[in-house]
Amino acid sequence: MNKTGKTALLILCVFIIFAVLLSIFRGSVISYILKKTVAEKSDGRVELVLESFHINIMNGYMSVGKPALLFSGFYMNEQKSIRIDKIVFEEIEIDKLNVWSLLFKRDLIASRFLIEKPEFWTTEAGVKNKSSFHPEKLIKALNQSIGFFSNINIRIADIEIQSGSVMLSEYATPDADPGLVDFTIILENFNTHPDSAINPNRILYSDEFRLKLRNLNKELQSGYILNIDSALFSSRHRDLIINGVSLQPGEKIAEQSNIGITAKKLAFNDIGLNEIRGLEDLGLQSVVLSNGTLINYVNEKDATIHKDTTDEVKGIDQLMKVLYDFRLDSISINNFDYYQVHNSNDTLISVNEIDFLMTNILIDSAMFQNLFWNLHFDDILLRTGSFTTNGLISGYNLDYNRLFYSNDERSLRMDGIHMTNDTTGMDQAKTNLSIPEFSIDGFSIQDLQKRVKQHLSISFINPEGNLDISSLSGNKNTGTHKFLFPGYLYLDRIELSNGNFHVTKDSTLQAGFDGLNLILNNLHLPETKNDPVRLKHINMQLDHMDAYLKNSSLNVSTGNISYKPGQFSFHQVHMVQNTPEGDNRLRIKAINIKGLDRERLMNDHELYFNNLAIIEPDLSGHFNLAGNDKNPQNDTTHVLTAPISFHIDDVAVKNGKLNTTLIYKNEPVHIKAGYNLISGPFYASKNDSLLTLLDNLDWLFELNSLEADVKGH
Repeated sequence: MNKTGKTALLILCVFIIFAVLLSIFRGSVISYILKKTVAEKSDGRVELVLESFHINIMNGYMSVGKPALLFSGFYMNEQKSIRIDKIVFEEIEIDKLNVWSLLFKRDLIASRFLIEKPEFWTTEAGVKNKSSFHPEKLIKALNQSIGFFSNINIRIADIEIQSGSVMLSEYATPDADPGLVDFTIILENFNTHPDSAINPNRILYSDEFRLKLRNLNKELQSGYILNIDSALFSSRHRDLIINGVSLQPGEKIAEQSNIGITAKKLAFNDIGLNEIRGLEDLGLQSVVLSNGTLINYVNEKDATIHKDTTDEVKGIDQLMKVLYDFRLDSISINNFDYYQVHNSNDTLISVNEIDFLMTNILIDSAMFQNLFWNLHFDDILLRTGSFTTNGLISGYNLDYNRLFYSNDERSLRMDGIHMTNDTTGMDQAKTNLSIPEFSIDGFSIQDLQKRVKQHLSISFINPEGNLDISSLSGNKNTGTHKFLFPGYLYLDRIELSNGNFHVTKDSTLQAGFDGLNLILNNLHLPETKNDPVRLKHINMQLDHMDAYLKNSSLNVSTGNISYKPGQFSFHQVHMVQNTPEGDNRLRIKAINIKGLDRERLMNDHELYFNNLAIIEPDLSGHFNLAGNDKNPQNDTTHVLTAPISFHIDDVAVKNGKLNTTLIYKNEPVHIKAGYNLISGPFYASKNDSLLTLLDNLDWLFELNSLEADVKGH
């Protein structure tokens, strides 16, 4: 054998002996190398302790039982008030470990690290604690300690930390609830080489940092209790997804009016770790809140006394103390329910299936004092399912089936509106109103914030209901208005289609209106107490009307009623008055009114117009003209009185008929006649007897036929 062959054989033998020794003592050798490497490259500041060790050189698999890292002079904050003492692990598993690099280059290179049940031990203010620090402090400390790892070359494709636990409170007392939170951390492409730290998007020496928290239960400084089933954050995708979140008022604030919220899912998109930690202004692409419930708890005082706007701000501020100045591309709420609860059990308001979208939002902390008026956004979309209130609107209950609002389209739509009054314990008729379809066009919340002029169109389709106007009877006209309307809102058009209403007043009035179609244009409601109501144009059609006035024992019905600007028409008018002598009847084919002073009617409740034409009136019945002079105290006459003041310039009666019995001083006179009538000014004050209309009346009477029968003559 030549010299070269002997040398090769010697090298082979040495390699075989080394491989055999390494195979036999591989655990001890690599364990020693790992400990020495950690000590040398950390300048003695970190010591590695291994309880058990196993390695398979062929496939690079290694498992370490109960390893621990002991730190010396390593602090988690700049003030050096929190010192990390050690990190203990239940087990560490490594896949595809590069044994050659570990043995000869002292570099740790592997495909995957699996770390189970890490525990963090710290010393804070001289007191040793287990896991008593915020996770973000560890992240901050590691990110700021690049130089500490500059001598250690670690490259691992994936690191997963399972079943870890960390306490969320800085200061722990011996008898306090530890409040441990389970977490899992996954790091992709972990690399401690100094060149890799130049990339500002890397977190914890990794291309991606994923954190999953489970079973978070924490009392916030505001007094709320926060519970989270799980939360997942990804630095690469820049999203934070929270599942099973609950924020409820704790015992400290349970007696106050507060808000409680639960949700199946809460997602933040385009959010970075620095934004979560509050190191940068918050800028989000979207926030999505899904499948949850929002409950507003109100106490007795809040339910009986109108709350000041500052109370609303305080409630919002409690939930938003964590917010700094921030911008948000969109916030979305999907399939949410809202309840306002009085004294923990009485539901005052409920709204189901809420879908809400707001885009391009900008908020700063100075806005919270007047959040609604200062909030900046581009668009709002709102959809809801059923809505119900319990006596909150002046004693009325309101509910509807669906609502849709788009700020961009300036459109509000509501379906299935129903309103009733609560008459429990009251001697009052029940009022109910149903509106199958309701809409407002032209309304913008942004313009409302700026108090910019808005021109609104309101539509009611197929409304019907029973309306009790008894409460209006005691209101006297003082020339002022209780309800004032903002001057920057203009009612360009109000349209009511095919309405059907039944109106009652105490027990004195019952009236029905069928097939009502109404259009109001340019309605101006009062802005100050002395402003009049003004209306530029009105168009009205009514298919049928009937009414009963108990005090006058009068029944009235009509066919079609129509109104055009300045012109009123009634068709097929029928009146019946019940008297002891019998029924008095008046049938009129048509009544036409021209030159109506509409504003005087609306504001002064006085009827003024130029011309009145009564077509083919037919009057029959018994009328007592002067009562019984033998016993005037027992006068039982039924004399009609004027319900309002009125003034008519010209009156014409065409083709009138009389078939009546007139009673004067107990003497009946039967008259049957045909006539025409033209008169001059025709007027009366409210509650005047209609018989006084003949006094000082300038009139022309044309008698076409006459039959008279005086009893006993």
